[in-house]
Amino acid sequence: MNKYTKKQFKIALIFIAILIVIIGGIWLLTKSGSTTCFDQIQNQGETGIDCGGPCGPCAEDIRDPLIVVSSQIIPTTDNYFDLVLEIKNSNSDWGVESVTYVINFLDSNNELISSKDGKTYILPEQNRYIVEQKLSVDNLIKVNIELKDIEWIKLKDFKEIDLKIKNSGYNLTNGIKLFGTVNNNSSFDLDKIEIVGLLFKNNNLVSAGQTNIRTVVMQENRYFEINWPTNIEFDSFELKPYTNMFLNSNFIKTHGTIERFKEY
Repeated sequence: MNKYTKKQFKIALIFIAILIVIIGGIWLLTKSGSTTCFDQIQNQGETGIDCGGPCGPCAEDIRDPLIVVSSQIIPTTDNYFDLVLEIKNSNSDWGVESVTYVINFLDSNNELISSKDGKTYILPEQNRYIVEQKLSVDNLIKVNIELKDIEWIKLKDFKEIDLKIKNSGYNLTNGIKLFGTVNNNSSFDLDKIEIVGLLFKNNNLVSAGQTNIRTVVMQENRYFEINWPTNIEFDSFELKPYTNMFLNSNFIKTHGTIERFKEY
């Protein structure tokens, strides 16, 4: 091979190398989310225009995590205790259809004694109180709460089912009795309404109880009571009504069909 041929061969190799680099660069750019995430087109598996999928999350899909506001151990009787959890959902358009809360019971060395789990639901912008009653764990010093298996649901233009507590009060004869009337001020017949009662002294939670009311039709008022067998010093109380709008069976059948909360 003469010098001229060698020179031509080198030039050809350089040209091919440059061509490969150019073609490879174009291919990488077209496959990369960094370019097509700014093309004003919903493509490549995006859930919105230039967001979701391989791009960053869409603004409407960004949500704050659930927060465990408090977990309080309340001694009761005979080595038993109640545990009151407060979980906050600060999102205005995201509800939680189901979340598993895990209660880890710890000793003085932060060693795990045992665990207990349960499930609940939380509506948008709701502080959900959960009362676990008559628990018994030897050598318990504190608890740690984990939240897992969170099933988020987007709720557009969310409106909470209107439950009102009326005519509430208390009676201190033979223990403590909180009472009141819950009004189902909605257009749905509900199978179950949960009422949580909280007792406070100097703004500190000192006890909690709960009761369930079954079959409350639209616009109905239903009387309820929450009882404590012994007297507890308190200076204020709160009553929190909850109903599970994510559970189809909670909407009672009328005219042969199951009603649903039509806002989600």
